[in-house]
Amino acid sequence: MGSPQRTTYGDLSFDATLSANHVVTMEITDFPVEEGANPSDHIRTKPQTVSLDVVFSTIPLGSDDPDGRGEAPPNNNGGFARQQLERLHGMIGQALPLVMPWWKSLSNMAIASIGNPVTAAVDGFMVKVDFKQIRFVSSATTRFEKKVPTKIDKKPTVKSDQGKKLPTPESERNISHIASFTDAWDPTLSSRVNDSLDSATASTSGP
Repeated sequence: MGSPQRTTYGDLSFDATLSANHVVTMEITDFPVEEGANPSDHIRTKPQTVSLDVVFSTIPLGSDDPDGRGEAPPNNNGGFARQQLERLHGMIGQALPLVMPWWKSLSNMAIASIGNPVTAAVDGFMVKVDFKQIRFVSSATTRFEKKVPTKIDKKPTVKSDQGKKLPTPESERNISHIASFTDAWDPTLSSRVNDSLDSATASTSGP
């Protein structure tokens, strides 16, 4: 007859499991949901939890009891059970598989709490252990490239000479034409225009 299958956490085996409580909790929205909406969009599954009452025995099942008499090895003094309990405490902070052969296996289970050991009816300790599942997700990284604007070389602006401009022959002919045209209306107008033209020519030509 083979040895009974025992609950394991990582590579640690519990000698006996007295009780187990596996809980799956759903978080449902408290806000009104629009009629016709998908209900699953408003329900979130929370991490699974497991509570176990386990026994670490001073009479390990296996090679430490070769005679099969169910007696503790001489001078044991609960040393084996204490070692197993210390190993359990050393697993705090890890996410390991919890295998319950009589029920199911759960991955990424972390120790949430370990109760105080209580002396069991058999030689050993009974301990309450709470586990909580950690859910891992993959993250995607999006890379954005910064575009550098192209530098446009500005052409130098050539400033033109803004000084006084000399009258051109064309402008002189236009003024003379205006003077002769207006002379019929006002004989003095032609002389005033000519005086203005002479003054402008004198001021631009300089001394």
